[in-house]
Amino acid sequence: MSTITIACNLPHGIHLQRYQFKDKHDGIAAIRAPEELGGRVTLNGANHESASMGFGITENVDAEWFAAWLEENQDIAFVNNGSIVAHAKAAHVEGAVKEKKGKQKTGFEKIDPNSHGVEKADKK
Repeated sequence: MSTITIACNLPHGIHLQRYQFKDKHDGIAAIRAPEELGGRVTLNGANHESASMGFGITENVDAEWFAAWLEENQDIAFVNNGSIVAHAKAAHVEGAVKEKKGKQKTGFEKIDPNSHGVEKADKK
């Protein structure tokens, strides 16, 4: 089994799970129900103790499983915006993280109340 290292800058990390949908009949109607396809991978996030430069590091992820998950989930925003970086060599992941340091946005960043029309309440 070949493995990869994955860096994730979502603050909380994320659980990755694979599913397939099958048609089932509940006696009244046909429904599409998800069935799990073996395994779950938990990616460490930016707030994890393993974090480096704002990305949590998860090592020894099955490369074949992740490639299948990635193909099934290629349209998810955090996949497309570069919030996860994967490579067989940890050094390549670290290099990619260095390039993205401070530039990679997840949508979970703190907001500046002054730039979003928030007014401070009077202290009366």
